Amino acid sequence: GIYNYDKKNNQWIYMENNTTKKSSNKSKIKTQIYSGGIFATLNEKISPLITNISPSSGSKYKSNDLNEISFKTIDEHSKINYETIVVKIDDISLIYEYIPYRDLIRCHINKKLKPGNHTFYIFVEDKLGNSISKKGQFKIE
Repeated sequence: GIYNYDKKNNQWIYMENNTTKKSSNKSKIKTQIYSGGIFATLNEKISPLITNISPSSGSKYKSNDLNEISFKTIDEHSKINYETIVVKIDDISLIYEYIPYRDLIRCHINKKLKPGNHTFYIFVEDKLGNSISKKGQFKIE
């Protein structure tokens, strides 16, 4: 991706850009620059982090006590691509709310889950295509 160097905070800031494939081994990256500065194309291969998952894997809940799934996701460089987030319970996709300033994603569970074992699946990708997924299981009593 294309980055701009922030001298004040001594860090590289990801700039929104478009990548187009010209052929099998060549790509073209474009962005808009409105003023001077230090710019670079950097190859960032670090996947985002997923933490603080609730319900946690292996946990037990009463059906009335579990009405949402939530987790934190962090990507230090290019930031999260909110359009590619996937959250599922028992292979059913949930609508999520992404709160970037809190690094928080949460999904309301619309119906009470039946007693027994349930699975969750989370997929998060950053703006450069680095991804991570988490799976887990919890029980409703």
